[in-house]
Amino acid sequence: MRQRTISDYFWRDPEIYDLSQEDKATLLYFLTSPSSNIIGVYQVVWGIAAAEMGWTKDQMLVVTKRLQSNGLIDFNEQGWVWVKTWWKHNSCAGAFSPKLLKNAKKQCDAMPLEWLEGFIKSVEKAGVNRVSVGYPYPTDTLPPNTTCNSISNTTTTTPELVFPKELSEPEKISVADLLSKVQFFPPDKQQALLDELAGSIKLNAITASRISFFSSLVDAAQKSTFTSSRGLNVLSARSRAAKTELKTNESVEISEDGKRLLPPLLRAEAERVQARI
Repeated sequence: MRQRTISDYFWRDPEIYDLSQEDKATLLYFLTSPSSNIIGVYQVVWGIAAAEMGWTKDQMLVVTKRLQSNGLIDFNEQGWVWVKTWWKHNSCAGAFSPKLLKNAKKQCDAMPLEWLEGFIKSVEKAGVNRVSVGYPYPTDTLPPNTTCNSISNTTTTTPELVFPKELSEPEKISVADLLSKVQFFPPDKQQALLDELAGSIKLNAITASRISFFSSLVDAAQKSTFTSSRGLNVLSARSRAAKTELKTNESVEISEDGKRLLPPLLRAEAERVQARI
């Protein structure tokens, strides 16, 4: 008999604390079902699941539909169930570790095809890079390859956002995908999230993975609880650099042949001197 561990956060999770006792009990059932697997997407026999809950099949489906309407699970008539709170109570990194990866991918390949992309996004949100576990981006949403600190002209980010230079290419792609959740935010708010990530990296303040940390920032932004702290220094440094560059551009001009020209006031004086000669 397998053992499942449920975090005590379950009882204070804002997503579920207002649910009825029936709904909570059914969600607990799906989190611990004998039919469950390591990824939280599996197939049940509705009649057996209902009997294990002490209900009829119809009673079971009524409660299951309520959980679906609350975005906590998805299911279909063939008995497939996707427990969307699975990674709150189970290790995604563990499920997709080298030791279990083959089994996890087998279970992914078995799920309804229309769920796969959404499920892989949930894996990324939990801190596991999709590319590293064998699920590349669809060609119509893959951000372009880049070696600079910004990713532009993509379907998931606002052009000219500045990404932390410490990120690897796969990390940049994952961060860009997470930003798609807040693509309706003004660019300065999206940049504030990136700056907070950059500032936290510089201070070595990230204990989990960078992607998992950034996912938590995006979640906070969606709940309007995000406050920039470590990112303020990053913003200030970028502002100073921009002002310095602007000042430099204003004081130095380049001629058509590529040579530096004197600043306007000195050039005018030089022309006056030349005219006297």
